[in-house]
Amino acid sequence: RCWVGGDNYGMGLNAGHYIGELLKDKKNAKVVELSGPDNLELTKQRTQGFDDALKNYPNIKKVARQQAEFTV
Repeated sequence: RCWVGGDNYGMGLNAGHYIGELLKDKKNAKVVELSGPDNLELTKQRTQGFDDALKNYPNIKKVARQQAEFTV
């Protein structure tokens, strides 16, 4: 038996840096995060990674976060 898991924090970090690089030259950029279901630990980890990455881009502000109703 084998278990394979993902690095959810790393996924959020990568997403945040991706958005950050796309918007790094935009003044007062605003983003909205669409997240997975709030009751899942992986959602919390991805959001934390995303937020941590955005700290490197002072011109970008996350103005909202919306839980999306999608399945895992």
